[in-house]
Amino acid sequence: MAFNPSTGKWEYENPAVSNQLTGLLSKNTDYMKAATTSGLKTANKRGLLNSSIAVGAAHDSAIKNALPVASQDAAQISQQNLQRGQFDHDAGQLDKQLGTQKELAYANIASYDREKAAALGASFENSYAEIYRTIAQNENLPAKVRDSYLAHAATIRDSNYNFMSQLYGIEIDWGDAGGEAAP
Repeated sequence: MAFNPSTGKWEYENPAVSNQLTGLLSKNTDYMKAATTSGLKTANKRGLLNSSIAVGAAHDSAIKNALPVASQDAAQISQQNLQRGQFDHDAGQLDKQLGTQKELAYANIASYDREKAAALGASFENSYAEIYRTIAQNENLPAKVRDSYLAHAATIRDSNYNFMSQLYGIEIDWGDAGGEAAP
């Protein structure tokens, strides 16, 4: 797994041993020079230094020395790819789980708000009904004064509903007398 700074993302690497071996053999590193020298020394001991067999022996020595390193590199890259894949999978699952929990929390809040708005609306209506009943039962009030008090109580009730509407972000629609919502 290699990080690509230009894209800002992790990119999968090919873990094939042949790719790792080719990469190691193509590098002109001290390690490869030492392996080639070892192969040439072996060929020289046999008196074959200036032959094609010496070149083959040097190449064979380089491959034999590079193969364990290439195998280990390939295994590490494969493991890194697997771990990154598992990490990406786990992160995706966690994102889904957190998204679901967030949606559930918002639904719970919305339900709680609706419940509180309904309770507040009911308390406004109960207060208004009590005030209305008290005013309507008072026989000593002239009709004009009684109508004035009832209108004032209705204004207070409407003001309370407007406050509730702003507080909970809801719109109260009483509909019309026929039971259907007003256009």
